[in-house]
Amino acid sequence: MDLRKTQEKDCWPFVLIAILTLSLVPIGVLAAATAARGLTVELRVNEDKDAPVSSAVQLYGASYALVIGNDAYGGAWPRLSNAVKDAQLVAKALEAKGFSVSLKTNLKHRDMVDAFENFFLETGQDPTARLFLWYAGHGHSEGGEGFLVPIDAPDTDASGAFLRRSLSLRRMGEYVRGAKALHIFSVFDSCFSGTIFNVGRAKPPPAITRATTRPVVQFLTSGDAGQEVSDDGTFRKLFIRALNGQVRADANGDGYLAASELGLYMADAITNYSNGGQTPRNGKLNDPDLDQGDFVFQVATPPVTGAGVPPASTGASAGSGSAEIVFWQSIMDSKRASDFEAYLQQFPKGAFAALARSRAAAFGPPKVAAPRPGDVFKDCDDCPEMVIVPAGRFHMGDLSGDGDNDEKPVHTVEISAAFAVGKFEVTWSEWNACVHDGGCDASGPEADGGDEGWGGSRRPVINVNWDDAKVYVAWLRRRTGLDYRLLSEAEWEYVARAGGNGTYSFGDDESALCQHGNGADMSTDLDWRNKNCNDASGKRTVQVGSFQPNAFGLYDVHGNVWEWVEDCWHDGYQGAPTDGSAWKSGGDCRKRVLRGGSWGSRPWALRTVLRNWNGIGKRKHNLGFRLARTLSR
Repeated sequence: MDLRKTQEKDCWPFVLIAILTLSLVPIGVLAAATAARGLTVELRVNEDKDAPVSSAVQLYGASYALVIGNDAYGGAWPRLSNAVKDAQLVAKALEAKGFSVSLKTNLKHRDMVDAFENFFLETGQDPTARLFLWYAGHGHSEGGEGFLVPIDAPDTDASGAFLRRSLSLRRMGEYVRGAKALHIFSVFDSCFSGTIFNVGRAKPPPAITRATTRPVVQFLTSGDAGQEVSDDGTFRKLFIRALNGQVRADANGDGYLAASELGLYMADAITNYSNGGQTPRNGKLNDPDLDQGDFVFQVATPPVTGAGVPPASTGASAGSGSAEIVFWQSIMDSKRASDFEAYLQQFPKGAFAALARSRAAAFGPPKVAAPRPGDVFKDCDDCPEMVIVPAGRFHMGDLSGDGDNDEKPVHTVEISAAFAVGKFEVTWSEWNACVHDGGCDASGPEADGGDEGWGGSRRPVINVNWDDAKVYVAWLRRRTGLDYRLLSEAEWEYVARAGGNGTYSFGDDESALCQHGNGADMSTDLDWRNKNCNDASGKRTVQVGSFQPNAFGLYDVHGNVWEWVEDCWHDGYQGAPTDGSAWKSGGDCRKRVLRGGSWGSRPWALRTVLRNWNGIGKRKHNLGFRLARTLSR
């Protein structure tokens, strides 16, 4: 599983989509041009989208795309789940748009260099062509420089070897400058160091004019340096929907999707989906000769010149009818309230507004009005049960003085607002709902042991790594439109303590562990344990809720499975946040914190303060996770 963690120094896992020389393509294209894999556009006399047409020009004589997907990494770089799949789907979408596509997967260093050189330095010598490059795979950012990572790249700790067997974005700058194709557009689904590009949010572009045809090299990233980028296909899905006109990415409604418009749409959409966790960036090559035009796809047939008549009336404002119909057709079968709310935001007086409001209400989650600590709710049939826990303050770390060094120093943490926490660890039934909906990939956990033959359903899902958990969270956020997430480490200890200061959530009596969780040798008195503990204790997972809850109403905070949390691993609490937020700066973010112990843990490891970690790509039969959700304010 790839943990898409991206820090300023180390933003290595990412899907990088580079649409590198996509000649600026204004979209008022004629069918004959599409057949020739080029593009003919109508130029207007000024920037008003309704301005008279001055002439029709062939903007591109040919359209080429190189699409790369790398996910079969080994050694230092975890395997990815969706890079090849994303590349295949993007290639298909580009072919439908008239591109001649070269699809390549799982490239080693030499193969990657050859692919780029052939594409930019040979195919790219056609001055009438547009070129498109999509790269999906690991990336790395260090010292303000970005790198693409072939599947045979060594660890970054071997800095000299890594530099020789990776491909820097500075080198990509050389490739695109070496190409003679008209326009360049690079899209990265990853963190990005920004070394060769200017960065800025542009206003929606005007109508296609002569200025559009000038040279340009553009780029778009799915996140910024220091951000986490998910390997769940969301960026690819939104990109293809924009390309196909299924969403209103064409900001000025002229039928053309320019790169600057695409950048604005993707920035807004991804920022919304990730609740601010990912903030796409877009801009142009830092070169005065290559930052003038704008790349454009055709997403709709523009009105006939001079007709002055909008598409058949739909009750929307003039000129927006076709966009509204496309939008509605893309969501009409949805069961997600957020889709209909998005329609209403775009078309508050549209022809389908009444129906959209009705469906938004029907599919919307139950409202949690004035939530009270202890309230239990579910946001959808397949969603986990959540318990509201109160705001509060607690002392985090080893209060006894006898704990491990990484449990110190003790520090005060203030949880300023109530939030919701999974009543249970996420179960197989809940995980499989994500798999069946296409949001999660079953192949990873299943390949690493599945349920180990212990049974699924109400047992906690196991053999999931940190990135699997993040993919599930991303699916649930899309499914509900609500702010689901992993707990921070501070939140986990707060809810596990449930207001207490004892060794365990219920106090210091080790023998009582058998009533509260599933672990190995839950009592030092083995005869007592055999009489009082579940027969399955210490041997395998048990169904969630088999033991007593803590004072907050949460089950299995001791044992059953180790629970992934959001934080990067640090060797102690010096400098830790005191506001309950996840600690994602410094430390080792290739390792993430685990809490709570498992079915195989001894009593010492089941203490509420004990900390553990594992690599982000590690799947084991004692690893699972629990959810949190921020409540609306």
